[in-house]
Amino acid sequence: MTSNERVKTKPTTGDKQMTTYYAIANANGMISKRIEASHEREALRSAESSGREWIDHPATDAEDDFGLDGADKSHGECSEMLESAGLRCVISGPTDTDWDVWTK
Repeated sequence: MTSNERVKTKPTTGDKQMTTYYAIANANGMISKRIEASHEREALRSAESSGREWIDHPATDAEDDFGLDGADKSHGECSEMLESAGLRCVISGPTDTDWDVWTK
């Protein structure tokens, strides 16, 4: 399975479709957490409710899935890198240290 196949929308039981989103924050480099959700707002709620734990125990899901390296990069550099990997930002946090939500 390729990384592109992992981020496609997946059917679930019932009528909701699940999509892979990535919650991205910059805390001395990129932190990214893969989230399966039916809508980008649901993904953001997940990031906001789990955010402190995700920062204390950082994940690199987007980097791992797309072969990226977000270490020691600024918010702008991370955004450019994600865009070059074919991801798009669907929710942008109010500051560079807030959670953004990205998807393929």
